[in-house]
Amino acid sequence: MAEFYKNNYWRLGFASRLYDLLTPAAYEESMKAAVDCLPDAPGMTIMDVGCGSGQALAVLKEMRPGLGRYIGTDVQATGLRRLRGGYAGRQGALRILTFQSNLNHGLPVRKNSADAALAHFSIYTLSEPAVRARVLGDIKEALKPGGRLVMVNPSKTYDAKNIIRESLKWHKASNEVGRFWIKKYLLYPLTLHFGLKFIERQLKKEFWKSYTLEEMSEEAEAAGFEIVRTQTVYANSAYLLLGKIRG
Repeated sequence: MAEFYKNNYWRLGFASRLYDLLTPAAYEESMKAAVDCLPDAPGMTIMDVGCGSGQALAVLKEMRPGLGRYIGTDVQATGLRRLRGGYAGRQGALRILTFQSNLNHGLPVRKNSADAALAHFSIYTLSEPAVRARVLGDIKEALKPGGRLVMVNPSKTYDAKNIIRESLKWHKASNEVGRFWIKKYLLYPLTLHFGLKFIERQLKKEFWKSYTLEEMSEEAEAAGFEIVRTQTVYANSAYLLLGKIRG
């Protein structure tokens, strides 16, 4: 049963809608921090690598209203169906494209076609260093000269319980009294048990990759990115890295 859950974690989460429903506030805040690092120019193209059910697209539409084209890629058809169901075809001037794609087999995007790439909690699911290096190289090729990469991955200090604590603090500080109690006693216990603790176990077993900041920076630099900034996000459980193509 445990092996089945491990192999079908994302598919089950997207199909049941539990992944979006149980997302902690700290994750949403890390997404906003990542989008805030993206360029803000009319008509730009953003490539969302490992887009899941489109949580980043919702944030992009709010924080980058001049976005011209969104390209979402993910291996899970269930997540992509959720995304397309919520954002069909065009949203005003915004063109939305989605592709089912396994990162192990390259990106279905033309070279020099995106202004920036977002990889929010996706690269870490590739356990082999050589595979991560190739994927980062594929992302670089898909970007225009001077293009930017915003990458967020779990850190060695990943702490499931602290993510919940910080998320509850955020709800309390936002004066969301009703939502605070619902999250604390109904939703977040499920988030912790079925989501965050599961991820924590996979990281400890090295089935997925947890990073030091130096490791994450070295991988980005080896792929041809100059590090612009880094910061700790996700309740001190992840690192955010902003890089731009060198030269």
